[in-house]
Amino acid sequence: MPIYNIGVSKKRAGIWGGEARENYTDFYGGFPVILTKKAMERIPLRESARYDYFDNRELADDMLEFTFGYFYNGSRQGIHSNIIELSVVTWIMDHSENLFIRYCRYGGSKYTWKEKITDQLKILMRDIDISEGLINGQLRFFEVDQEQYFKRDAFEKKFLELRSRMKSVR
Repeated sequence: MPIYNIGVSKKRAGIWGGEARENYTDFYGGFPVILTKKAMERIPLRESARYDYFDNRELADDMLEFTFGYFYNGSRQGIHSNIIELSVVTWIMDHSENLFIRYCRYGGSKYTWKEKITDQLKILMRDIDISEGLINGQLRFFEVDQEQYFKRDAFEKKFLELRSRMKSVR
């Protein structure tokens, strides 16, 4: 992780003054490291784990109707931290009820979490051989919203219910 600003005084670390909410203070080698909001936006939200559960290797026919969705869970890694842990489940069901599920965990800056969910859905569609034009058409008006957020227990329950609908599990 790049260090953008190193200082030893509390004032410079953002503990005193009005800039405490805009900076993320961490300790690196005994020295406080200050990452401004602009620097935090550059820290990517990185994938730490991925689990795929597919009924088939690819979608039977992308020109026939298919449905897709997502749900997620996330939390900050500290009271005032801009670092988050995010768990996302994206799924696609084709016309013959084959289910394609991707479960990913991410860690990093909170600023790109919505884009990361959209990207995960796009990558899942590519991985099961949906054409690029159809992906763009399906996701043109797609927006990530807060209604698909679930607390940890409800998130895990919803994931297990979705997984139980797979043909390979029945």
